[in-house]
Amino acid sequence: MSIPHISSIDAFAGIARGFCLWCESSSPGPASPRTAAIWLARLHAAALELPDTGPGNADGLPDLPADAEENARRNLSACNGWYYREFFDPDPRLVEEPVMGDVGDDLL
Repeated sequence: MSIPHISSIDAFAGIARGFCLWCESSSPGPASPRTAAIWLARLHAAALELPDTGPGNADGLPDLPADAEENARRNLSACNGWYYREFFDPDPRLVEEPVMGDVGDDLL
């Protein structure tokens, strides 16, 4: 791995740690949609700089400690119920039904 990749990985990891601290904290209270959008924009921008790789964990996401998960659920609750429709393949020639997503669930 070259040095530029290491710096982009470090930058993304730092932003991801900040996001986790923000949403798992016991003190900030419910997240504002604006704050959540700012974190997502930061994460997305940093992710665009990452090197292309395959998935590193085929078993899914790691478990959170119960208190951190409860804090994250509470802090992100303001974004629950913000539903959106999603197509897995938007090719108009296909007959595929959209699925529903929830922003709060996705943030968690």
